[in-house]
Amino acid sequence: MHSLSTLRRRLQALLDGGALSRDEFATLDGLVGGAEHEARQRAGYDVLDRGIAPIIDALVSLAALNFGRELPLTGEDERVDAIAAGVNMLAEELQSSVVSLDFVRDIIDSMAESLVVTDHDGIIQLVNESTGRLVERPLEALRGEHISCLGGHSETSASRLLADLEPAATAEAVVDYVDARGRRTPILLSVRRLCPRDDRPSLYVWVGKDIRARLQLERELREARDAAVASAAAKGEFLANMSHEIRTPMNAVIGLTGLLLETALDERQRGFVELVRTSGETLLALINDILDFSKIESGELELERAPMSVRDCVENALDVVTATAAAKSIELLARVDLDVPVAVYGDATRVQQTLVNLLGNAVKFTGRGEVMLSVGARALPGARGVELEWVVRDSGIGIPAHAVPRLFDAFSQAETSTTRRFGGTGLGLAICKRLVEGMGGRISVQSLEGEGTTFRVTIPGEVAPYPRPRYLAARDERLHGVRVLLVDDNHTNLEILRDYMESWGAEVIAATSGEEALARLEGRAASLELGIIDMDMDGMSGLELANALRRRPGGDAVPLIMLASLSRREAGRALEPFRALLTKPVKPGRLFSVLRSLVAPDEEPAESETETRSSSDAGVPLRVLLAEDNAINQTVAKLSLARLGLRADVVADGQEAIRAMRSIPYDLVLMDVQMPLVDGLEATRVIRADADATQPYIVAVTASATVRDRQACLDAGVNDYVSKPYRLGDLRRVVARCRSEVERRETVSALDSSRARSIPRERARSGEGSSRAEPSSGGAGVRLDSREVVLDRAKLTGLAEMLGTSDAEEFAAFVDEFLLALTAVVDRVARAVEVKDAGELRVAAHSLKANAAQLGAMAVARVADELERHALAGAVERGAARLAALEEAHRRYRVALAELRAREGW
Repeated sequence: MHSLSTLRRRLQALLDGGALSRDEFATLDGLVGGAEHEARQRAGYDVLDRGIAPIIDALVSLAALNFGRELPLTGEDERVDAIAAGVNMLAEELQSSVVSLDFVRDIIDSMAESLVVTDHDGIIQLVNESTGRLVERPLEALRGEHISCLGGHSETSASRLLADLEPAATAEAVVDYVDARGRRTPILLSVRRLCPRDDRPSLYVWVGKDIRARLQLERELREARDAAVASAAAKGEFLANMSHEIRTPMNAVIGLTGLLLETALDERQRGFVELVRTSGETLLALINDILDFSKIESGELELERAPMSVRDCVENALDVVTATAAAKSIELLARVDLDVPVAVYGDATRVQQTLVNLLGNAVKFTGRGEVMLSVGARALPGARGVELEWVVRDSGIGIPAHAVPRLFDAFSQAETSTTRRFGGTGLGLAICKRLVEGMGGRISVQSLEGEGTTFRVTIPGEVAPYPRPRYLAARDERLHGVRVLLVDDNHTNLEILRDYMESWGAEVIAATSGEEALARLEGRAASLELGIIDMDMDGMSGLELANALRRRPGGDAVPLIMLASLSRREAGRALEPFRALLTKPVKPGRLFSVLRSLVAPDEEPAESETETRSSSDAGVPLRVLLAEDNAINQTVAKLSLARLGLRADVVADGQEAIRAMRSIPYDLVLMDVQMPLVDGLEATRVIRADADATQPYIVAVTASATVRDRQACLDAGVNDYVSKPYRLGDLRRVVARCRSEVERRETVSALDSSRARSIPRERARSGEGSSRAEPSSGGAGVRLDSREVVLDRAKLTGLAEMLGTSDAEEFAAFVDEFLLALTAVVDRVARAVEVKDAGELRVAAHSLKANAAQLGAMAVARVADELERHALAGAVERGAARLAALEEAHRRYRVALAELRAREGW
């Protein structure tokens, strides 16, 4: 397309070449100029290019036709006629172009959006009627003005925006157009640069869209979202508050029924009380679901990232549902592939909670058959990346196809009749889905009605450092080549156990019935070294098979292991032919240990007694309170305590623990550190501050294991602590210590306490005893004399066990740090005495007593106990008299500790 400047250059060339006279040139140039002015007035430069193009082409053609050749000098009329013909043609083309410009103008003015065309300086060249209506100004008044007159940009900002634009680029901004009355209209304004043609300056097109309706809609959506969030938060808070309010009387019901069960009741009364207690515990389980769901809904549920033993998660989850499965005669099975990492980083508690829910549902909805949990792994990109797949499969009633899509919705179950038949809140699977997705995983389900259901959970993780269990060794020297008879009528369990034993190098003779086992052993009984027999089989029972084997030549010498869903106590006399009991589902570590102990009994004691004992832990009966907000941890702790012959009442937060302690004198409190409303440490401080209450033995339960975390627990006034996940050995240890404390307290209360304490006090005042500590004859402690223990070595041994370390250097570093903390608390006590602050003295002395007892500084602990009692009585001046004794006991302890470490080399 030709521009006006090109046409003018051609006309000038014709004039210069003599083809046009000056008058002819002036006539044509005037016509071109008039067309340019008309187009400028009507449409602006961008339309000018399109509308004037036909005129330019016509004028060029006219010039080439009529003036591009040498015209005759005579025949003036002929030249005039030629010019007249060209002018007429030009007029016709111009008229056609003007019609086209009017049409384009109509289109521009019909636009709902504001359209403004400016030059590079922001001066308006073209503006449409929509713009005029928005600012209530006539179009003629806007042409030639700066774009900033619309109110959307200052002149400086508009110029800067134009200068920053690249060719063909666009920019957007939300601005306000201001009308003549000062009213503002929000506009989404976009500007685009039109690339120049030839040497003509750039033009800029500004398109503005009125976004009042959109902003209003956005406001309404925000308000609706905020209202929904507030409603969800209010609902979550209401559920949490109501759950806690319901728990408060329920805790009293459960606690008091526990006390009632300790009294003399006839069988009928005991049955009623047991029913009340069981119903209360069922209600608490339902409330736990509501609490978890409310935490998830309100976004308050936090996930941990710590080394998580995959196999511990499996075993802990199975422990929770084992009793229920056994009661229904359902085979409960588990398989963890050998290539699954020992541990990954994750939240063990929430993984176990998910597995317990899925396993619990599987057992609940399975009338007969089996429930199996299997775990596999596949590598993910990255050196340590792995994806674990947890599969829970059952042979139960299945799920109708139409119910599967809403299975993971809250308060939803497959059928309304399901709730009536099986109970539940309908929250379990919804919680599982949220937990799994929170851990970056996914959960799915496959089911056929009447044939069973399979839930599949995949969770990504990263391999974490963790001690590798001995049973995961590829071969074991003690078990290599050992011939083992394995009999179980469940093919899946048979395969799982055989795979484990063959991985250790054992030679397994497998059979699915007693008859098959006897047939396979025909003529080989003498070569058999071990036998594992399922107790409950169709046809010949396990007991009948065991007796048949014992009657065979050499059968009496073959150690037999019972495989059953019974505890040792329930098995009773049926155990007589057997040397050990393995309860289903069989834990591979337990199987490994029992096999090794029976192969070489003199080298390794069997664990059959230690893992199933309950009566052996008998002692002073204890009232136990478990303060734990997580349902899975509650269940694991209660089951572990039950194996120790104890029954626990459960509360979900520190506030409930405080209320429970005010109504029932508990001996042992397992206090979770992190709980809602009031955490465990704050609850401990409140309980310790109650001078009138009988003080329980408080054990802090925490997933943290740093020195600082332990110190925070001790400073709060706890007596001991255990780490999550719960382990039976840890609980047995703290229970034994609690019993010792209760026995000591009961013994002291039966004596004249003032007389019992008078002699040590007088001797402490008189300074009796050597400053150099000597070991006692029994070696139990380091003494100042025959009466006062300065350093109890057994306490340090217990501390090492509590830390789970046998490394002398590691333990020494811990003691050094603990010793610094002890010194700091002694100084804190001294300052409290000096300023006569009874409240501070009480807290500091209590903390010192706990810390000193942990380190075996028994003399320091005794004096700290006296100072605490003086502070409680408000007799700070009497505490000042004991300050010297405290400092002397502390000094002697440090001397004794230094000598002990020098002797033992740590």
